[in-house]
Amino acid sequence: MPPFSSEKVSDAEVADVYAFLRSVKPAAESPSSAASASKEGQLYKNYGCYECHGLQGQGSASTGGARLGPPRIPLSALVSYIRQPTGEMTPYAAKVAKRPN
Repeated sequence: MPPFSSEKVSDAEVADVYAFLRSVKPAAESPSSAASASKEGQLYKNYGCYECHGLQGQGSASTGGARLGPPRIPLSALVSYIRQPTGEMTPYAAKVAKRPN
C-alpha cells in the first residue's frame, strides 16, 4: 500500500472510513449495499478499499485483503498506518490510487 499524505486523504476522511468500519455488521447480517448507504461508506468505496477488503471490511481470501471491520485498532493507529504503511498490504494498481473524489 502506498502512503497517503494528509493532502490526499484527510484525517477527517480516515475517521469517516473508521466510523464506517465500526458501523458495519458481519456480512451475514447486513446487505451487500451497506458500503454505499453512507458518506463514510462512499469514501471506503471511492478509495478502493472494498476491492481487497470487501464491501463491509470482511476481508477476502481471493484478494488477500485482511478483515478490517470492526476495527480492532484505535483510530490513531489506522491514521499512522495510512500515512506510513509498514508493507503488510500488497500494492494496488496506480489507477486505484488516482480515483476521482
